[in-house]
Amino acid sequence: MPVKRSVEVTADLRAKILDGTYPAGEPLPRSDILQAMYGVGPYAITTAMRELKSEGLVWRVANKGMIVRRPPEPITVSIVIPPLEDHAHWADACRRAGLDGQLDDKTTRFEFADHYIAQALHLDDRATVMQVLRLGTVDDQAACIDRVSYPADLVPGRPSRDAVRNILSRVDPATAYVDLRIFWRQAEGPESTTLKVSGGVGVIDITRVIYDSTGQPVELLHRVANAQRVQLDEQRRRLSPGQPND
Repeated sequence: MPVKRSVEVTADLRAKILDGTYPAGEPLPRSDILQAMYGVGPYAITTAMRELKSEGLVWRVANKGMIVRRPPEPITVSIVIPPLEDHAHWADACRRAGLDGQLDDKTTRFEFADHYIAQALHLDDRATVMQVLRLGTVDDQAACIDRVSYPADLVPGRPSRDAVRNILSRVDPATAYVDLRIFWRQAEGPESTTLKVSGGVGVIDITRVIYDSTGQPVELLHRVANAQRVQLDEQRRRLSPGQPND
């Protein structure tokens, strides 16, 4: 069936670049050939080329057309690290790969917990939590989406980064422990667009709960990461020396 929309053309070309169907250093098929392949007009192809160029997957060379670039190297991160180190750890992982990147807090607010969050944090359904939405970038491209939740009764004032620091400063890495769940799946809904993943690329779906020494969960992190841009350091399985994550 012909691909009808520019977003689908972009997704299919992206997938073929990433899986090697169109190898690095070689030109993509000419625009007229792509139009015939996908059953679309020139606008859809022009839009797709513009998007792939913005992602760093192709570049235009005079008299040669759009040349495929080598897919970017992934950064290597650990998910089991002491509290308050997520932002610095992400930036350090980017620097080690010779890239620029950061973990940005986009919104911080009180919300009613859904059943999943309430269960993970040992709260009643519809209890209030402070939730932080974060975006991890690598060379200005989104590589992970974080949703971090904290029990509202641990927040004495307004939701803020200072409130997060106050909560996590009470967690001693020597006595705290972590529950960690990781699996790989296909991207869903808006995350596909944000992380620019499609086809067989997929995402890493991570859930991390940090508990204090009394067994009280104090932080729930749900991270969805582009598996082409992020890989996990599976050797680092401890929150701190001598503290297993399970």
